[in-house]
Amino acid sequence: MVRVLFIQKHCDHCPRIMGIVARINARLPVNKRIIVVDISENPFHPLIKALRDSFKKYGNYPPTPYLYLDGIAIIGITTEEFAEGLLEGYLQREFIVK
Repeated sequence: MVRVLFIQKHCDHCPRIMGIVARINARLPVNKRIIVVDISENPFHPLIKALRDSFKKYGNYPPTPYLYLDGIAIIGITTEEFAEGLLEGYLQREFIVK
């Protein structure tokens, strides 16, 4: 199980998605939370190499925001409503705080 949100400094949509991920993570057990990786600050993070096959058609780094949930890649999340609905629906059974 790998859950990661790739972001970068100059991404207009990343701060909003990070806020949603933070709220979702607060409701999940620690071992099931989404890891946030800023590729502009950590371009050699091991998850970039590990997941490269999922985004290689876009280049050496994933387009941001890039959400990878348990084998599913969601590219270019631009609305808060979509991100929140997706994460709530997908992860609701795992919430420890409803």
